[in-house]
Order: sequence, then C-alpha cells, then structure tokens
Amino acid sequence: MKRAVLLTLIGIASLLSVIPSNAQQLSYSDAAQAYNRLLIERGNGTFQRISTYKVQGTQFLFGEKHQGNMFAAGETAYNIRLSYNTYNQELEFNSSANPTQPLVKSAKEVDSFVIKPNADLGIAENLKFVNGRHLKASDNSFYQVVYAGSKFSLYKKYKSTLGIVTTNYIDADLRQFNLEYEYFYFDEATKELKKLKLNNSFVKKEFKQVSDIETILERDPLGGNPEVALKEIFIFLNQ
Repeated sequence: MKRAVLLTLIGIASLLSVIPSNAQQLSYSDAAQAYNRLLIERGNGTFQRISTYKVQGTQFLFGEKHQGNMFAAGETAYNIRLSYNTYNQELEFNSSANPTQPLVKSAKEVDSFVIKPNADLGIAENLKFVNGRHLKASDNSFYQVVYAGSKFSLYKKYKSTLGIVTTNYIDADLRQFNLEYEYFYFDEATKELKKLKLNNSFVKKEFKQVSDIETILERDPLGGNPEVALKEIFIFLNQ
C-alpha cells in the first residue's frame, strides 16, 4: 500500500509539472500536503488517538524515518532516521544505538536538521530546517530554509492542525491532520523575521523600497506556484 501511495504521489507531481502556467492557480498543491491527503484518502479506516479524538493521516512531514542529520547543542548526529512531527514540533530519530525505539527531542533542544533527498517522495534536494530562535521568532517551531541570501532569506513553516472530516456524519470524535504552511523572510539589515502574504500586491508593497519586482510577478504570479515565484524574487532581491 505504501508503495502505491508513493507512486500515486509521483504521478501527481509529474502532472503538475506539465500543466500550463495559466492553469497553475487551480492546480498547484504543496508536495507534503499532497502526500498527507493521499494517506487520508487511502487510510482504510486507520487512525491514531490524540486526546479524545481518533485522527486520520500523519503529523509527520512526508511520513516517518527519513535519512538525515541533526544538530543540537553539544550533539551532532549524521545519517540517522528522522521523523519531523509538524503537530507538536518535535523531532524523533533512530540511530544504530536505538534502531527500533525512536528518541524524541522538543524544538527547543534542536538547533537544526536536514532531511536528505528521496526520489520516491519527490524530495529533490536537502530540506534544511532551523530553529525559529535563530531567526528571532516568537514561537518554538522549525523553519525550512527555502532560499538563503546575503540580504534577505526565505523560510517556510509547516504545522499540522486537527480538522473536521467533511465526509464523516457519524463519528463525532473523528478528526484528520490538516497540514498547513506559511512563508516568512528574514531581513539581514534589520534582523527581523516577517510573515509573507501570498498575494502580488503585498509582496510589491513590502519590497517597494528595495527593488521593482513587478516584472517577475507578471511572469510568475504568486497565485500559481508560490515557491517558484518567491525563489525568483529573492534571488533578484539579493543581487
């Protein structure tokens, strides 16, 4: 079943990559969100208990036990199995010392970690996450480094919430993991982390004192694939 889910996800990603740009606004789906939705759709009634709720899907980004590295105060671990819990911002890991029972670290105990590429899941490059405290964030969360620049850097924060299962009309205790994400940027001059709204007018206004990015937004509007557009904008801003 797991292999079937992964192959389906790859098929979806392939279809999205060839959809014309003028249709992307209706078609774009974050790969991690797509993975979670597929698990829910193909869950065959499986769930886990959280408090009084029976919850479908997974709270782990792209599932569990990815090859990766972890960095913490006084501790570095390479080539271990990582599971990033986006519901409570904890990091589980297995190593040769604990191959069957994962150890768990809270966000405040970890400086950063890296999930390595996995072609089956559509992870084409290292996914690096840093603790929000290094960005002066007010919460204990991990932020994915989407683009690191000398002037402005782009970050993405994932979180899972418990949502109502819209197709359920019987079980009041049934919930599902809804994976959400937000984009932020860090200004090296002011040392501030700010949230980015995914609309063209906000981004143009936010960086109007820095550079004219209207041409980029006309070519790659944020209503299509926002990450592609934002990366291009941040490359331009860091010139």
